[in-house]
Amino acid sequence: MQAPTPPPPGRYHLRMVRLPNGERFSLLCQEGLPLYSPTGFALNQRDTNRAQSTIVFKLRVIGHFLVWCDDRKIDWEERFQSGRFFTNAEIAAIKSWMRLPIALDPRAATQKAAQNNRVIRMRVTPATHTTRMLFLGQFLRWYGERATYAVSDADFQDFLVRWDAIRPKDSTDPKPLGDRWGLTPEQCELFLEVIHPNSPRNPFEPGMRVRNYAQMILLFDHGLRVAESLMLRTDDLKSQKGDGELGARRATFLLAERRHDPYDTRARVPSPKLQHHRSASPRLLIMTSRVRQALIQWLDHDRRDEKRFPGALKSPYVFVSERGKPLSLRRTNSMFQILEEAFPALGPRFSPHILRHTYVERYFAAHQKMTPDDLEGLLWTTGWVPNTAMLKRYAKRGICERAGKASQELSEARQAATNNQLLAEGWDPDTMPF
Repeated sequence: MQAPTPPPPGRYHLRMVRLPNGERFSLLCQEGLPLYSPTGFALNQRDTNRAQSTIVFKLRVIGHFLVWCDDRKIDWEERFQSGRFFTNAEIAAIKSWMRLPIALDPRAATQKAAQNNRVIRMRVTPATHTTRMLFLGQFLRWYGERATYAVSDADFQDFLVRWDAIRPKDSTDPKPLGDRWGLTPEQCELFLEVIHPNSPRNPFEPGMRVRNYAQMILLFDHGLRVAESLMLRTDDLKSQKGDGELGARRATFLLAERRHDPYDTRARVPSPKLQHHRSASPRLLIMTSRVRQALIQWLDHDRRDEKRFPGALKSPYVFVSERGKPLSLRRTNSMFQILEEAFPALGPRFSPHILRHTYVERYFAAHQKMTPDDLEGLLWTTGWVPNTAMLKRYAKRGICERAGKASQELSEARQAATNNQLLAEGWDPDTMPF
């Protein structure tokens, strides 16, 4: 059976609306007009504190579903209002459709494929496929709960059961053990060498090296989410006299979420979700000495250069682009892509988030006997709530190494005891055939 081809781009499109208070709100539009049901769903997601990037992703999935309905001349709203919903065969067809790339943006990969006069047969990863079906199910459940006044609730519940039975539950794409591990000590040494502004192997443009180093060393030394570094403002940085030797000054920085900042001109606003389920409150952290030195060099010298960063002094954000605007997530990711291409030894999945994994692993390595205070410090630094499942995922390497070391020590102890028993009985363990 021939695989379905993706739709031509542009049938539906997303529009970002910026409100006077700085809030962004996404709309799924057709012929320039917002669609009623997706907009209501997006408002519901907004009221439940969903991240803007998550709402955008869900609207893209809904738009992809609407294209499927249009191609088959299916009035999905009438189906729900009449109680007919979808058959099992149609749910399976939707499941297959959700494996195809979404083409809501005219600049999507489908245009490039059309220019090459070939049919796209790409498939998204199983994890993405699972997430799409999950989000689409959330939308259909939300709409169905408001449309079932005209139909039997039993019919709607039967549809939900059939949907959950057919949609993929878990990713069937096995990942090798350690696929999301942090950098090895050798990779860390290489990373710290090549990102230094004075390194002859630094692959960045000379004018951008100080800025890139300051952001990367901040991520490396403190294990921040990349969005947290992009939301950092100059008034979040403080310096006060500490208790150190010779009256050394202590530098701190505050990580606080600003969901609707009118000074943020980025189309895609970073969303660290500090006030949502991941972290209960803003966090005040003490800078390492090299982070402090890097930020001083960046803020007091390079960032003040109006020729290289025009308008940067007017921006409240620490990290800015060449135009003096708040640095975007895409530009930060491109820095890591440049490093990965220049130094393949850093690994095939090198990214800002890998540095967060690296921080947790380094923390575990520095605290061989993890005390409750050590654990509390790690949770505070990383912004995780107590009893989080993320700790085991990020500390996988440290846990595996400790388990392996304990197993090896236990095996050696047992072998030594066995050898001593054999010697006591007059046997030579070295000459035994097995």
